[in-house]
Parts: sequence; structure tokens; C-alpha cells
Amino acid sequence: MLAYARAYVSKPSEAVLAWHECCLAAAPELDPSSAVPHSLVNTRAPALEPRALDGVGVSAALARLGHRVASSERAAWLAKDVLVPFIGTRAVLLLAAWLATHLLPAGPFPGIWANWPEWWMTALSNWDGRWYLSIVRDGYNYLPDQQSNIAFSPLYPLSMWALAGVVGARDELSWLLAGITVSNVSLLASMALLRALVRLDHDARTAGRAALYLALFPTSLFLSALYADSLYLALALGALYAARRRAWCAAGTLGALATLARPHGVLIGLPLAIEYGLAIRAAVRSRGAPSVRAWLHPGVLWLGLIPLALVAWAAYVFQLTGDPLAFMRAQAAWGRELTPPWETLRRMFDGPLYPHGGWWGWDHSMLDLAAAVLFLALVTASFRLVRPSLAIYGAAVFLTMVSNGALAADMRYGLAIVPAFVVLALAGRLSAFHQAYLVGASVLSAVFTVLFSAGYWVA
Repeated sequence: MLAYARAYVSKPSEAVLAWHECCLAAAPELDPSSAVPHSLVNTRAPALEPRALDGVGVSAALARLGHRVASSERAAWLAKDVLVPFIGTRAVLLLAAWLATHLLPAGPFPGIWANWPEWWMTALSNWDGRWYLSIVRDGYNYLPDQQSNIAFSPLYPLSMWALAGVVGARDELSWLLAGITVSNVSLLASMALLRALVRLDHDARTAGRAALYLALFPTSLFLSALYADSLYLALALGALYAARRRAWCAAGTLGALATLARPHGVLIGLPLAIEYGLAIRAAVRSRGAPSVRAWLHPGVLWLGLIPLALVAWAAYVFQLTGDPLAFMRAQAAWGRELTPPWETLRRMFDGPLYPHGGWWGWDHSMLDLAAAVLFLALVTASFRLVRPSLAIYGAAVFLTMVSNGALAADMRYGLAIVPAFVVLALAGRLSAFHQAYLVGASVLSAVFTVLFSAGYWVA
């Protein structure tokens, strides 16, 4: 466990590998990766084999040299592809938030619900931030046919409470600071893990662009605000990366946590199950083992944590409200309910379209419609350009996004469509597209941050 902690602090993208080693130390038979061909377990160039050299001293020196080179390369891409884009984009968003809070009048809607001592606290805690703080302060509640905080998943407010508790704080300001810290640390981890995940299949430049495009995406402000999106994204990416490395202990645990971070979090089980199936099929082919026996490999128990987490959450909700699905039914108060995609589109065109939604046009925003079309195009392209498990996961998230009764907030929900950023990064190989994305995404991101900080509806 100490190895995992060190990896998380110094090398976020390597944390799942250290976790994997911890799991295998306790139960090495849980790892089927030895039977997975190189094409399925993408690895770097093989390390020097000290035993092939003459002289223990020379072998040890070469091993240390190789470790230092690898560490240096890792530090270089973390700085260039993660830290620099993170600091740069967050600085621009903070500048936009300052302009909004100091120069613009407050929005006409209840987006701003509290005035904190510092302007950036108010700017980053608008809209859904009040629901998360109400959970930490008062616990969950459920009022049928009314907006209730039971609609929000438990992991993010729990992390706010736990982090504030580390320093012995139990007040709203401390919970707010803890939540913003969790969001931004999670964004940093998401960028590192996305870069590492894309690097398994593509070149370093494409991987770096994927992380940059995520940080620049027009609604990336929600990955730094008092929202659970960045926490879910970090956990989902960690689970996907662990599955690619056949680290089922880490994949199942991170997938279970992702299930508790967002209402649609259980969807992460789909790509993990696909990757597990690929690993087992490879094991059957290479060893000639009976297929039924191979599928019952103990590693599948770790993936079983994902549905178990959903059942545990439903059981808690049942104990609290008497209805295990109250967390889903509460969504109806926001106009969210299970709806066929064509019905969602019909509602969109039932009334006049507005440039953007809000209380006057919740279901009729042209921006939300354009975002849905964009994500549909990216998901469609992903079936030709990225790994099948990722493409299927992206399609599942997209279908959930357009099947809940309204397209409102799909610009934010789309942040969870991981393959979309891989496709964008591949398109970024064209210099014209790359430059256009940098300019367009930066402008939209700043504008959305100004609107959100002033209390206007964005997503």
C-alpha cells in the first residue's frame, strides 16, 4: 500500500500499477495478464535484463540508469502535457471568473446562492454547489415531486466531508475549500490518466493533445468547480487504464468508486467487462484451457464490486426513504426521466429555440443541440479510430445523455465521453484543426466561465 501511496503522489498515471502489485502480492493468481499477447497488453520497450550481463555491479548500475531515464521521461511528460496545461488553463478561467464577479451584474436566476469571503469561492460554487454542501451539512433528504439532494451521488460530498475532517474543520467554508480541492486534484489526475491511456495506443504527441483538449474544452470549468464531474472522470479513467494493464484489483475498485460518484457511473463496468473478456479469450487461446473454467477466473470478482456498489447505494437510499430508486425518481423534478432519444428530440423542437437554455428555454437551447450533434459525430468516429471497449463506453454514455428527457447540461455530461477526446486529439494532427480548437475552445471556455461565475446558466 505504501508503494501505491508513493505512486499516487509522484506519478498519478502509475498509481494503478502500484496498486496492482499490492493486489498480486496478496493473490498473484488473480492476474491473467501473463496469458495476454503483446497486442492486448501494450507495453513500452523491454527493460535491460541485468542477468544477461556479466558482473553484478555492472548489472545493478545499468538497472539504476534505466530507472533514472524512465523516471526522467515520466517527469518530462507530466510537466509538459499535464502540469503546464493545467496551470495555464486554470489561470485563464480564474481571470474570467474575476472579471465576471467584479464587472458584471449578477444573473437573473438563482445561480449565485452564497457570497463567500473571496470572489473565487463564490464563482466556483454556483448552481449545483449548494446541493453538495447541503448533503455535507444536513445529510440526504427526499421530497417526492420536488428537487431533493438525494439525486446527487454520495462519493463527492463524502470526500468533501472527509478532507475537511482531516484538519478538524466542520463548517461550510471548509467543506467548500475541500470540494474545490478535490475537483482540481481530480482534474489533474484525469489529465495524467487520459494521457497515459491514450499513449497505450498512440504516439506521445496525440496523448499530450488529448490531455490538453480536455483542459481546454468549453465546459472544463465544471472540472474545477464544486461539481462531481472531475472526480468521476478521474476514477473512470483510472479504471480504464487499470483494465488495459490487466490490473483487475485496481480496475474493479476504481470502477466501484466511479459508480458512487455519478448517477451514470455504473456504465464504467461495460468497457471493463469487455477488456476482461479479451484477456480471458487470449488466455484460452494461448493455454488451451477450458473456456468455462477460464471465464470463472477469480479476477472477475474484482469487477463484481461495480454492481455491488450500486446495490449498496440503493440499499442505503431504501433505508433512508423506503424507495431504493428514489435517487433516480428525484431526477424528475429537474425534468430528468428515462425517455427514448427521439422523444427527447421531439421535446427540443416543441417550442421556439433559444441561443441557450435556462429557465426560459430549458429544453430548447441551440447550444445544447449543437453539443449533442458534436458528441454524436465524435462517438460515431470513435468506432473507427479507437479501441472497441472505449467506443462502446462512449456510445453508452451518449445514449444515457440523450435519453433522460432533456438535452440541457449535455455540454457538461459529455466530459465523461472519454473517446471523444481521443478522436479530437487524432484530428489535432492537422495543424489547422489544432489551431482552430485552441482558439475556439479557449474563447468558449472563457465565455462560459464568465456566465457561470455571474450566476447565469451554462450546463
